[in-house]
Amino acid sequence: MDLVQEQTARLNQQAIDAVRQRVHPARPSRTHCLDCGHEIPAGRRQHVPGCERCLDCQKAFEEMRTWRG
Repeated sequence: MDLVQEQTARLNQQAIDAVRQRVHPARPSRTHCLDCGHEIPAGRRQHVPGCERCLDCQKAFEEMRTWRG
């Protein structure tokens, strides 16, 4: 049973990593937000590689993209 759980966890992590790579390509994060110009916190840059916007601007960007379809 432990081997099955380990394999499932490994496959899940591979799937998550694949999605992250498509959404956040392996490029450096911006230090300042593309939209508002404020500094992007170091924690966000570390946990979301390739981020271009601060959290508030990213939320607004995604809401606008969803709204437009």
